[in-house]
Amino acid sequence: MDNNTGSWWANMSEEISNVTETPVSNVSGPKFPMYLLNQYGIYVAGMNLMNLQGFLCCAIGLPSNLASFVTLMKMKPMTSSIFLLTVLAVVDFTVLFYQQLFSILILNFEYRVLEIGCKFYFYIGTILVQYSIRLMVALTVERFIAVWFPLKVANLCTVRRAKITVSCMLLGLALFNIPYCMASSERQQLTGWWICGIHEDFEAFLVTWSWVDSAVYLFLPWPTLLFCNVMIIVGLRSSARKKERMTNSTNQTAESKRQQQSVTVMLIVASVTCFVLLTPNAIFFIYQRYWEFQSDAYQYASYVFVNSFIYFLSNFNHAINFFLYVVSGRRFRRVFIALITCRSTEEGVRGKTSGVTAVSSVSSNWKPTKGVDNGGYKKDEENNI
Repeated sequence: MDNNTGSWWANMSEEISNVTETPVSNVSGPKFPMYLLNQYGIYVAGMNLMNLQGFLCCAIGLPSNLASFVTLMKMKPMTSSIFLLTVLAVVDFTVLFYQQLFSILILNFEYRVLEIGCKFYFYIGTILVQYSIRLMVALTVERFIAVWFPLKVANLCTVRRAKITVSCMLLGLALFNIPYCMASSERQQLTGWWICGIHEDFEAFLVTWSWVDSAVYLFLPWPTLLFCNVMIIVGLRSSARKKERMTNSTNQTAESKRQQQSVTVMLIVASVTCFVLLTPNAIFFIYQRYWEFQSDAYQYASYVFVNSFIYFLSNFNHAINFFLYVVSGRRFRRVFIALITCRSTEEGVRGKTSGVTAVSSVSSNWKPTKGVDNGGYKKDEENNI
């Protein structure tokens, strides 16, 4: 079988099954005896990484995504940014748990999930990994709007619109990935081992479809993340210069803007990290079509290592966000510390800003009213997390 058919999720899942075969694998796997491949340290390293990366990413990602979810749910008020981050934490948790569950059942226990199980595995798995990337793109676009159109963000980026956006994205991906539901099937290896793979009748179609799938998964989000992040950084630098020239801003408004900037920095770090971890996947997708890795044993051993490493990077993308939030997000860090120290989350958020609040509350030029629309405290607060 052509290794370049199907989705990234399908390719990587089937590749794991193929390269874990014993003495000589079947027609869809390597054509070299295992004793020959095991002579290459790069192959052994690739196999070890492939076997351990799922457990490693789950050990890091499952508790950290759960911590992200709990922390974000404690951050009030609920804004579009908080909502999107909360959904992303749930999706990343589900991706890691879902993948590892099926890997243990199929590879470790050799449990037959049957035809319906394989279809469910490929279809839902592909949707989840694509959905995670779409959520990161949505967050980046939301921050782009917040930086470049600050007077409109309160009306454009609402929780209601965020809910509509994530629902439409999920529905669109569910419809888009129907071909993988139809194409996936249970296959029996020559050794008698049952695995999930792509049905032979769909292989020719999926060779072409894989380009469309990769455009949706990688090549469309990739330039969007790059463009928006660059523009956000440019906008932040321009905003910082303007802020230095302003002398009539109140302390409260300044503090509110600092909180919003802190959130923007946090999301930029997460978005850039996602971009960096996805870039090798995009490059490898194109390069592997011209890599004659089945020409000799060493080339195949190198392919297994590179494939495993990129698979690890893609999975690690679902496990690392919590640590990025803690390092770069001031308010997120305060709420999380308040949670683990059993303090009030409201106290954790306001603890270091109480002095500023006290001063600003007696300032004659600051009057928080419900009707403030352009740059006032009320509007700024609604867009902070």
